[in-house]
Amino acid sequence: MLFRSISENSLQQLVENELTPTQKPELEVWTTSFLEVISDKTGYPVEVLELEMDLETDLGIDSIKRVEILGAMQELFPDLPAVNPEDLGEIRTLSQIVEYLGQQSGVNEKKTLSGV
Repeated sequence: MLFRSISENSLQQLVENELTPTQKPELEVWTTSFLEVISDKTGYPVEVLELEMDLETDLGIDSIKRVEILGAMQELFPDLPAVNPEDLGEIRTLSQIVEYLGQQSGVNEKKTLSGV
Protein backbone atom coordinates (compact mmCIF):
# COMPACT_ATOMS: atom_id res chain seq x y z
CA MET A 1 0.00 0.00 0.00
CA LEU A 2 1.26 3.50 -0.87
CA PHE A 3 0.86 4.85 2.67
CA ARG A 4 3.40 2.49 4.16
CA SER A 5 6.11 4.07 2.02
CA ILE A 6 4.99 7.61 2.85
CA SER A 7 4.57 7.50 6.58
CA GLU A 8 2.75 4.64 8.17
CA ASN A 9 2.57 6.35 11.57
CA SER A 10 1.26 9.64 10.15
CA LEU A 11 -1.52 8.04 8.20
CA GLN A 12 -2.36 5.60 10.96
CA GLN A 13 -2.82 8.45 13.44
CA LEU A 14 -4.96 10.34 10.97
CA VAL A 15 -7.10 7.35 10.02
CA GLU A 16 -7.55 6.24 13.63
CA ASN A 17 -8.62 9.72 14.69
CA GLU A 18 -12.11 8.45 15.58
CA LEU A 19 -13.25 7.90 12.01
CA THR A 20 -15.96 5.38 11.33
CA PRO A 21 -15.07 2.30 9.24
CA THR A 22 -16.92 3.75 6.23
CA GLN A 23 -14.95 7.01 6.43
CA LYS A 24 -11.50 5.40 6.57
CA PRO A 25 -11.33 4.25 2.92
CA GLU A 26 -12.68 7.63 1.78
CA LEU A 27 -9.95 9.43 3.72
CA GLU A 28 -7.27 7.09 2.38
CA VAL A 29 -8.33 7.74 -1.22
CA TRP A 30 -8.48 11.46 -0.60
CA THR A 31 -5.07 11.51 1.13
CA THR A 32 -3.46 9.49 -1.67
CA SER A 33 -4.83 11.91 -4.25
CA PHE A 34 -3.70 14.87 -2.17
CA LEU A 35 -0.13 13.58 -1.96
CA GLU A 36 -0.11 12.89 -5.70
CA VAL A 37 -1.23 16.48 -6.37
CA ILE A 38 1.49 17.79 -4.02
CA SER A 39 4.01 15.67 -5.89
CA ASP A 40 2.79 16.93 -9.26
CA LYS A 41 2.84 20.59 -8.22
CA THR A 42 6.17 20.52 -6.36
CA GLY A 43 8.18 17.87 -8.18
CA TYR A 44 8.82 15.91 -4.97
CA PRO A 45 8.30 12.15 -5.37
CA VAL A 46 5.27 10.86 -3.45
CA GLU A 47 7.58 8.44 -1.63
CA VAL A 48 9.38 11.27 0.19
CA LEU A 49 6.27 13.15 1.26
CA GLU A 50 5.15 12.87 4.86
CA LEU A 51 2.05 14.37 6.39
CA GLU A 52 4.10 16.14 9.09
CA MET A 53 6.03 18.15 6.49
CA ASP A 54 5.78 21.93 6.75
CA LEU A 55 4.44 23.47 3.56
CA GLU A 56 6.92 26.35 3.43
CA THR A 57 9.96 25.09 5.33
CA ASP A 58 10.09 21.51 4.09
CA LEU A 59 8.44 21.80 0.68
CA GLY A 60 8.88 25.45 -0.33
CA ILE A 61 5.15 25.83 -1.01
CA ASP A 62 4.11 29.47 -1.04
CA SER A 63 0.57 30.88 -0.91
CA ILE A 64 0.18 30.80 -4.69
CA LYS A 65 1.21 27.14 -4.85
CA ARG A 66 -1.24 26.34 -2.01
CA VAL A 67 -4.06 27.80 -4.07
CA GLU A 68 -2.95 25.75 -7.10
CA ILE A 69 -2.85 22.57 -5.02
CA LEU A 70 -6.28 23.15 -3.52
CA GLY A 71 -7.66 24.06 -6.95
CA ALA A 72 -6.37 20.75 -8.32
CA MET A 73 -7.98 18.91 -5.41
CA GLN A 74 -11.29 20.66 -6.04
CA GLU A 75 -11.11 19.55 -9.68
CA LEU A 76 -10.60 15.95 -8.56
CA PHE A 77 -13.20 16.19 -5.78
CA PRO A 78 -15.83 18.75 -6.82
CA ASP A 79 -17.74 18.27 -3.56
CA LEU A 80 -14.88 19.66 -1.50
CA PRO A 81 -15.88 22.97 0.04
CA ALA A 82 -14.13 26.19 -0.93
CA VAL A 83 -11.26 27.03 1.39
CA ASN A 84 -11.37 30.24 3.37
CA PRO A 85 -8.20 32.20 2.37
CA GLU A 86 -7.71 33.34 5.98
CA ASP A 87 -7.71 29.74 7.19
CA LEU A 88 -5.35 28.73 4.39
CA GLY A 89 -2.75 31.19 5.65
CA GLU A 90 -2.72 29.52 9.07
CA ILE A 91 -2.27 25.96 7.81
CA ARG A 92 1.35 24.87 8.21
CA THR A 93 1.58 21.13 7.47
CA LEU A 94 0.17 18.61 5.02
CA SER A 95 -1.72 16.88 7.83
CA GLN A 96 -3.34 20.18 8.82
CA ILE A 97 -4.68 20.55 5.28
CA VAL A 98 -6.06 17.01 5.41
CA GLU A 99 -7.67 17.70 8.79
CA TYR A 100 -9.03 21.09 7.70
CA LEU A 101 -10.61 19.77 4.53
CA GLY A 102 -11.95 16.78 6.44
CA GLN A 103 -13.67 19.13 8.86
CA GLN A 104 -14.94 21.37 6.08
CA SER A 105 -16.29 18.45 4.06
CA GLY A 106 -18.24 17.07 7.02
CA VAL A 107 -16.05 14.13 8.08
CA ASN A 108 -16.29 15.33 11.68
CA GLU A 109 -19.99 16.05 11.24
CA LYS A 110 -20.55 12.52 9.90
CA LYS A 111 -18.49 11.13 12.77
CA THR A 112 -20.69 12.93 15.29
CA LEU A 113 -23.91 11.91 13.60
CA SER A 114 -22.84 8.27 13.43
CA GLY A 115 -22.25 8.26 17.18
CA VAL A 116 -25.82 9.40 17.95
